Amino acid sequence: MKSEGSNFMDTNEKFRNMLAVAFDIDSRESALNLAKEISEFVGIAKVGLELFSSLGPSIVFELLDHGFKVFLDLKLHDIPTTVNKAAKVIGKMGISYTTLHTVGGLEMLQAGVEGLLEGSIVAGNDEVFPLGVTVLTSDKNAGESELLYRANLARQSGCKGIVCSGLDLKIVENAVSDLVKVVPGIRDADDLPDDQARIMTPGEAINSGASILVVGRPITKSADPRMASEKIYSQIVNAFKETLN
Repeated sequence: MKSEGSNFMDTNEKFRNMLAVAFDIDSRESALNLAKEISEFVGIAKVGLELFSSLGPSIVFELLDHGFKVFLDLKLHDIPTTVNKAAKVIGKMGISYTTLHTVGGLEMLQAGVEGLLEGSIVAGNDEVFPLGVTVLTSDKNAGESELLYRANLARQSGCKGIVCSGLDLKIVENAVSDLVKVVPGIRDADDLPDDQARIMTPGEAINSGASILVVGRPITKSADPRMASEKIYSQIVNAFKETLN
């Protein structure tokens, strides 16, 4: 039987792993300082093109050593053989999430999923989630039919989740009800949207069915990243509780 303390820790870990922070920076020192500041409330570190291009796999391993699940967001899109080989290398790093762009088509997605799972076996990691990217949050023009088509491609290929705007969750709900839904473009109501056209508050996204929220500048550009991450974390907790009532 678990103690009340362990139940609290399990609950805390659950909510931490619903919050991913986009480490859109190019400095090792800045990345690791940010990691230390936010680790109490954030379970997933999202490494994108900027940070990975700057530091390569080493930053992935360092963030893993700091206790984060790593979401390597490179949006793989190439011929199937190339994507398969790249995904296998990524899986060997021990990451938990990585992205494949659905515009690459079914064969490419299947090759990526296969490679990622093969690599994760080498790493001894049995919890890896290939994610199909549907429509970028900067894209204002993609229609519902294209969104559904891409979401279905992700499901058919064996992806365990999708990346889509919170505003699109209701559209894809039936098509991917069993998949993890990763939602970028999360902002507080008083935050500026920057270059993202499809944004939602944490509460709105959770209530719409989001599994993981990706937050960038509201935390990384904050004067106090720890406080900013605690604020988003609290909103996730409150929204999740509301869904149970």
